[in-house]
Amino acid sequence: MRSYSYKGSIRVPGNIVILECSDNGRFLASGGSGGTHILNTKAMNLVDVPRGAGNRGSTTALCFGRQLGFEVLYSGTSEGYVFVWRFHHEAWQERHSFRIQNPAEIRHIALDAGQNRFVVCTRNERVLSYTLNQNPNTGMWISTINFSKHLPNLSPNRLLLIPSTLPNILTQDVSVFGFHNNGHVYDLNGTTGEIKGKWCAGCHVCVLIVSPCSSHSVPFQFGRSSRYPQWDVVRGGSPPRANSSGSGFQGDSSDAEGSRSADESTPVSR
Repeated sequence: MRSYSYKGSIRVPGNIVILECSDNGRFLASGGSGGTHILNTKAMNLVDVPRGAGNRGSTTALCFGRQLGFEVLYSGTSEGYVFVWRFHHEAWQERHSFRIQNPAEIRHIALDAGQNRFVVCTRNERVLSYTLNQNPNTGMWISTINFSKHLPNLSPNRLLLIPSTLPNILTQDVSVFGFHNNGHVYDLNGTTGEIKGKWCAGCHVCVLIVSPCSSHSVPFQFGRSSRYPQWDVVRGGSPPRANSSGSGFQGDSSDAEGSRSADESTPVSR
């Protein structure tokens, strides 16, 4: 049986509202009113602080991943700023920063590493998708918006990227849910942001996971019961269907508006 022992503690300025661990377990990032801080879990020391809070807002979202050939860390703030850091020569370096369209507190960031894409959701009812690229002439990292989708009466809380239900489509679709007790989950087309479906889990959803064997999104919930409802994402674009362990799902593909823009993001000066 695996056992755990106390290894140590590190104090950072301000409060902490989010923690995120790198895939290899080497780094633990914290975010809060004091900005973003990174702990080297092997040496148990703080590495160079990527970003203080300043006038760009507290850190409210963090995401490790790999893009453009580097290990990266994304951080989002309460004022709608996104920062992209790369790990290079044993140091974290800021490579890109910008403020999203319709700025608001960023609640979550998800990465589609295969497509160099990242998706954010905000407190002001929006889901935004961007593609990260490198300028071949200057080497600068730039982001281009793919879509900005407004979801009325939903305060998005978490995102989940899942394989597209359409054949030969590499861009992952987006599942998103909010704070409401009715447990609505939206499925968005990963390319256009169009609403593919709106499903009711029947109570407050706290996290979504994907079955490793297929493109099933499984909402975990808490509330009056301990059920784990789940639905099957049917190939060919058909609506999901609840399986035997789920209940109360409703398909609603109305409100299929989607907006698309190709404007480049505005860089943030340091």
